[in-house]
Amino acid sequence: MPQKITKSVKSMVEAAKREIEEIEAADAVKLAGRADVMEVLAFRDGEPKVEHPGTHNAHPLAAAAGIATLDLLADGSRLAGANAVAGELRAALCAAFEQRSTPGYAYGQASTFCLIFGERTDDPVALKAGVRPPLASALQCAMLLEGVHLFHGCGLLSIAHGPAEAEFTAHAFRRALERLQDEGLIP
Repeated sequence: MPQKITKSVKSMVEAAKREIEEIEAADAVKLAGRADVMEVLAFRDGEPKVEHPGTHNAHPLAAAAGIATLDLLADGSRLAGANAVAGELRAALCAAFEQRSTPGYAYGQASTFCLIFGERTDDPVALKAGVRPPLASALQCAMLLEGVHLFHGCGLLSIAHGPAEAEFTAHAFRRALERLQDEGLIP
């Protein structure tokens, strides 16, 4: 049995080596993409490099998923739906602050939302800072206990999220505010 496995592994390694040699011999355009597209990523003296991590380059499953997703989004109606649901969620989150008499609000664009504790501001530094420690960790834990994962006090909705998920999130936030008040972390 071990000899069969060793022989099989050796044949796979040889096949991989042949494939690599074929790829290396192939025209770079076939390997990476059209020259006019790839030119955007080229190094140029004195100019910053366009970053492209390439995690899923040439990954057939990721490419198929990307194509299917783009097909779903092509007419814009699903994105508009996600944006509308996010708007309703932002309103519900703002209402939760008011119901608990806690200074704060939710804001965001398109299908995103971010939470700010305190008075309303347009200061970009304050908005970027978001929920500050130690409240940030407590909020994260309180929301996780309710089944919602925030990203530094923010979240986003996708085309998979509808009114039921928005209400679930709003309810979780109301419960989280109650927990934070019970702990004396917010007014």
